[in-house]
Amino acid sequence: ALVMAYFNNMWRTIVIFMIMGLNMAAVAQSTDQSGKVDSLLQLLAKAKEDTNKVYLLHMIADQFETSEPAKARYYVGMAGELSRKLNFEPGLFRYYRHLSFINAYQSQYDSVLFYNLLLLDLAKSKKDTFNIGVSLFNIGEAYKFLSRYEKGLEYTLEAVNMLEGKGYTN
Repeated sequence: ALVMAYFNNMWRTIVIFMIMGLNMAAVAQSTDQSGKVDSLLQLLAKAKEDTNKVYLLHMIADQFETSEPAKARYYVGMAGELSRKLNFEPGLFRYYRHLSFINAYQSQYDSVLFYNLLLLDLAKSKKDTFNIGVSLFNIGEAYKFLSRYEKGLEYTLEAVNMLEGKGYTN
């Protein structure tokens, strides 16, 4: 019984230290992230209305996409508006892909489908095989999550055919 009591106390102590360690790591990460966001927001205040600002807006949105999706949408929306104003196609492509990711993270697959259909139209009009393939793949995934498995498979296989052998590694 004495040995069991010793092991119970030892495990309790280990668990307490693990919890304390995880809490300290979470606080450190949170502090690090807020410092990064603050730095990015300071850059944003000074940024010119150019393509670098579009990338900066997406970087800021990246910081919020899983923790505060409404803020992420706000900054992605700003990036999309500026991309349209500048006629900056890479910014528009990223705008649709980023909105798709935010919606997928929130299990809003009808919105994932919506933004990827817009991306598909834009990518086809520009003959951008990478974004055509990405949008086809994401459309396929959205259909699968919406329980439309055959349609999902159809789009996914079309994406594989589009991207296969083109050197896209990610």
